Amino acid sequence: MKPQFLLLLLVLLQSQIPGYSQYKWINPKPQGNTLNSVFFANDQTGYAVGNFGTVIMSVDGGLNFSVIQTNTTKNLNGVYFINENYGFAVGDSGIIIKTIDHGASWTTSLSGVNNNLYSVFFTDSLNGYSCGKNGIILKTTDGGIQWNAMASNVSTTLRSIDFPSHTIGYIVGGGGEAGGYGFVLKSSDSGNNWVLLTDSLAESIYSTDFIDSLTGYASGNMGIVAKTADGGNTWSTLYLYSSSHVHSIKFINPQTGLLCDVNGNIFKTTDAGQTWNKVPSITYNRLFSINKINDSSICVVGRGGQILRSNDYGTNFNILTSPIGELVSINKTDNNHIFVAGDNMLIKTTDGGTNWETHILPELRGCVSAQFVNSSTGYALTDLNGYKIQKSSDSGLTWTTYYLPPLYFNLNDITMVNESLGFIVGGGTNPISTITWGNLLKTTDGTNWSEISGSWPYFNKVYFKNDSTGFLLGGWADGKLCKTTDAGNTWSLVPFDFSNPLVEMIFVSENTGFIAELNSFLKTTDGGLNWNVIYTSNNNNCYGSFDFTDSLNVYFVGVNGNILHTNDGGVSWIAKKSFTNNPLNSILLVNDSSGYIIGQYGNFVSFGKPNMDEVPEIKPGTNLSVSSYPNPFFETIHFELFSNIADIISIELFDLNGRQIAAVKKTIKQGNQVVEFNPGVTLDHGIYTYRITGNKIFNTGKIIKK
Repeated sequence: MKPQFLLLLLVLLQSQIPGYSQYKWINPKPQGNTLNSVFFANDQTGYAVGNFGTVIMSVDGGLNFSVIQTNTTKNLNGVYFINENYGFAVGDSGIIIKTIDHGASWTTSLSGVNNNLYSVFFTDSLNGYSCGKNGIILKTTDGGIQWNAMASNVSTTLRSIDFPSHTIGYIVGGGGEAGGYGFVLKSSDSGNNWVLLTDSLAESIYSTDFIDSLTGYASGNMGIVAKTADGGNTWSTLYLYSSSHVHSIKFINPQTGLLCDVNGNIFKTTDAGQTWNKVPSITYNRLFSINKINDSSICVVGRGGQILRSNDYGTNFNILTSPIGELVSINKTDNNHIFVAGDNMLIKTTDGGTNWETHILPELRGCVSAQFVNSSTGYALTDLNGYKIQKSSDSGLTWTTYYLPPLYFNLNDITMVNESLGFIVGGGTNPISTITWGNLLKTTDGTNWSEISGSWPYFNKVYFKNDSTGFLLGGWADGKLCKTTDAGNTWSLVPFDFSNPLVEMIFVSENTGFIAELNSFLKTTDGGLNWNVIYTSNNNNCYGSFDFTDSLNVYFVGVNGNILHTNDGGVSWIAKKSFTNNPLNSILLVNDSSGYIIGQYGNFVSFGKPNMDEVPEIKPGTNLSVSSYPNPFFETIHFELFSNIADIISIELFDLNGRQIAAVKKTIKQGNQVVEFNPGVTLDHGIYTYRITGNKIFNTGKIIKK
């Protein structure tokens, strides 16, 4: 095999199996990373980009989105498509990625800068612009192959760029949420030179939209909305009553415009910005970008992958994504039942993970901690207008509320040793004396809770390794550990000097356990009396959760999407490739190489293959699962298809320049089948992309010609 071909094969394998392809999103759909920008190339094809290199695409006018794999895990902040195939995304550390094949593959452009980039705009297929941190402005004249820095003469952050014509462009910015004045730059010579029009808008500006060369709008901090009718020379301003940061503004015609803010509000004007009326609220989630799909349809994206859509000129919106409340606990009660609990919601399976049910439960609003002790009985600690215990006896379908004493402190965790015996821990700090204390509550019937008196330290967690032996973890300036060997009747302080507060614990055998401080892991081999530091972090990323498969293989998930694994009992820890930079709260291992992870914004994924009976995964909006073989191929490609519907499909083959090489139409049935495709032309060795489309079908991929 030729060396060049080996290199091509390596490139293909890396693109086909990116670092996070092993993860499958269960909630939210299609994914849970924050979306920062959305853009529709036409009334059917749209793209949104976000944190951790996320790109999602719609081919049905924003009704459904599917995840597209990219070659980066850097946050992407801005997106622009010249047409449905040809587009760019920009993001942190100067990243610029480009696609020419409908998002099937992405290449990295050399921006020449390390500044975060926040916005990108193209006036035609060759001329494009980007702006970002520290006053950076970039321009390309060759379709994104090379980018050159333009002088801005400002040093603060540039947030948004818009060109109402090929020659006239505007850039806005300011100090961000930290405050400061907003400013506007203008170019009248295709972005070669930029002039500061104003640096005295009352608030920092995030977004701008010009409907022609003279008339434009800007939005930013504290609900400010500004308008110019003379090409940016003068601006009139008003403040929305929400007083929150308005991250995006977009006009769908000269009279009608919409904007969104970080409190989940959407405002609409029908009189060219003179007055703005709040659209009925359907979310409290941060919204970061708004764009039109067509003259009547609008798409909005935000934190945790949330997507909203309107088809009536922005008068009403529907939430397209599943719930995004924080998930705080996951536990398996038997081979069939797994329960995931969080703020306002419960997700569960009764068939070992093949199917999942999502239940919206007002009783779980403000859920702090939860646990199911068997397939029927579950407990949750909630904090909404006071702490309460919620108990379910029917697998989470209904809940009974039990009120706790009016305790004025934080409660952090509930742990049930069995259906009757349980503990709650927490603590507080006196704001005047700054004295910190802890609290310990106990139940022996699962219903009535009483406080155990004592001089307790602040507690974060309860952990029982068996019915009689348990630990209380916490501390304030340093770490404190209490132990019981009589099911919680008596507790004693473990005489060990912990440097930092303790947040998590697990025992993998009778005497061997692991504990997490804020910035380190410790290990015991004598049942918890003595501990040795085995791992240290420099950025306090040890706040999370352990699970294990045996005494050597232990996993940990935590802040910033960190996933760590040891296969030698903690001697060395390896950072695993993640799927997010969102905080992760818990991990449940099903076997040696598969399980589930939950976290903030409703993040819930499976990894490996927890359930071997699953049908092929079909991305939302595509109706089709595709695998191709042989890969590399010689003459004929075999596409193994699983389709939700019967359809007439078109199979197209493209080279890496986006040129169509061959195309054929095929009739497919619902279900599994194999379709043969012979390009019918002589192909050079190399990488090609295919696109399969139908009336309600869309899928893309890569393949190598040997």
